[in-house]
Amino acid sequence: CHDVYQSLGRAMSYLQPITIDEPPQWRMAETAVLALASRAGRPDLLLYPTSPREESSAIAPFNHDSYFLHNDDKIPIQQKVINSQKEYDDWITILTLEPMIASSLRRSNGDAKNSLAEQLNYLIGCIIAEAHNQSMSRSEIDFLKRISAGVVAHRWKSKAAA
Repeated sequence: CHDVYQSLGRAMSYLQPITIDEPPQWRMAETAVLALASRAGRPDLLLYPTSPREESSAIAPFNHDSYFLHNDDKIPIQQKVINSQKEYDDWITILTLEPMIASSLRRSNGDAKNSLAEQLNYLIGCIIAEAHNQSMSRSEIDFLKRISAGVVAHRWKSKAAA
């Protein structure tokens, strides 16, 4: 799990260095969610990326971005940055990143940042910093701990895991 987290954080850094002037990293949000699940340090909570077939199903309600494994069954997760009106099949759990970021920011340091773009860049920046073993503040570490716990909580929210 540690190696997966380190690899994803370093890949994110390599693919798109973060600067304050860059737009939100929408495409990296899915990678960030995979990294946050691996950050939990438990192989049973790893989140796996889906195949292109699963992510681009001709039947839109079946689309999903990632999955947990439970007793050799896939627990499909549809990752969204913001709430969506799209409807998915009952067996797909929706993970919405924006409210988890805002809540984790408020609870870790009381600062919810101004915009979603800043929040996403902050999240990605924290993952990259931790993956590169850079010095981090207590609030940054608390933020990552809280949001990582929020991501893996979707493993138990899933109807398929019940």
